[in-house]
Amino acid sequence: MKKTSLLIVSALISIQLVAQESELKANLKATNQFDSINLNSYKQADYKQTRMSVGFGLNGGSFRNKNTSTSNIQNEAFSNGSVSFSKIKSSRDYIGNQYINFVYDAGFSVDDYVSNSDYLNEVNLGISVTTNNRFYLTNNFFYALNLQVYNTANYNLKKHNSDFYDSKEINNDFQTSSYSSIQFGKGRTENVTDARLAIYILDDLIKHGRLSRTPSEKEVFEFADFITKTLNKRVIDDRIKQIMEYVAVDSFLVAKELTTKSDGLYFGLINDNWKYARLQDWSTGKTIYLEISPSLSYYNSLNKVDEYNVIITDQTFEHTNYGIGINLGYDSYWIKGLKRKDGFRVNSSFNLFWNHQVPNATKSYQSLLANIGYERSYIPNTRTYITASTLLFAGKYFNYDYYNIIINPTISGSCNYYFSEKIRLSVNSSLFYRFGKDHSFNDYESNNLRFTISASLKYYIF
Repeated sequence: MKKTSLLIVSALISIQLVAQESELKANLKATNQFDSINLNSYKQADYKQTRMSVGFGLNGGSFRNKNTSTSNIQNEAFSNGSVSFSKIKSSRDYIGNQYINFVYDAGFSVDDYVSNSDYLNEVNLGISVTTNNRFYLTNNFFYALNLQVYNTANYNLKKHNSDFYDSKEINNDFQTSSYSSIQFGKGRTENVTDARLAIYILDDLIKHGRLSRTPSEKEVFEFADFITKTLNKRVIDDRIKQIMEYVAVDSFLVAKELTTKSDGLYFGLINDNWKYARLQDWSTGKTIYLEISPSLSYYNSLNKVDEYNVIITDQTFEHTNYGIGINLGYDSYWIKGLKRKDGFRVNSSFNLFWNHQVPNATKSYQSLLANIGYERSYIPNTRTYITASTLLFAGKYFNYDYYNIIINPTISGSCNYYFSEKIRLSVNSSLFYRFGKDHSFNDYESNNLRFTISASLKYYIF
């Protein structure tokens, strides 16, 4: 009986191994068929995406403290919030993205003692605007108009009242900075993420026997265009949106006579790839450009203090920095197979800056900067993204008060893994070296070596 049972178990194990081997060969065959697809030749379909998010927080309370020597009552209330808007659009004639972000932080606190009281009121505002616009002419020649503006305003009021001393201090800070650029160049970087998403879906369907045949490269790219156009549609209710998208994908595969069996596994495979594949970034292409970039920043600070309603301090500080730079750059991104992509960047610039401070005089300085970087990413599946990169930055400054030479080589690596659509684990590390030479202190040299590693678990609400 034991021998019979042993033979039955052995036979079952053998059958299972043969089945797994056959499935593995089929999987390898399907993957090899898609390996012949050249993602570098894909041209992205018209793409658009609009997002808006709002955040709000409120906290406060009343606290009472009493002991043998003193007692006090503290009341406080604070609030913070943000509004963010982004719009991305890409076509054969235009590539642009617009971002607006507004944040605020405000609150007050009152601390009352038996013989004195302290009052604090704070308001912090910030708004940033970014607009990048690239217009394509014939033969991939382009010109671009870009602008970044960041403004902050801070108000701080402190009061102290007692039987022996009364004071009030006001601090107002305002800062604005803007960076604009005009580019002329040739080349284009294609976002082929949706083409990779199409292959993820088709590959999994083939592996599990849910497709009747392997689609051609032309059909894969047609499927990618269909995915882009489907995801371009905006629906407020996310549940309804996903249902509409899965129905659209199923209709496409049926129309192309690719579907052999529609069941729970079939839609589960589509759903899993649909959620995670677009979290990756697949880009390919080359760009060379010449850029002219004016910049302006302004800072104003007011500090005012009075005691017994008599002003004892009234100071204003102003700092204006403006400049212009000429940049020459080259970017290259290419995809090797279906699991690896590389990137190379080189940029050099010559910049002129003028600093004007009140009450000091205007000073000017110049800089000659260059950086070169290379990165390699390994993406084995839709949930895992591993990147290693190296960057070398070198700068030469003229008539600058602090330093005149800086050399910074950096090696870094990162790994991102999605446990679910909303939970991501990130691990990052970097090795940073900095050499600086300061001519203002008898050719003082500095050497800094720093290694960092960090890990974070993030939850995305929406």
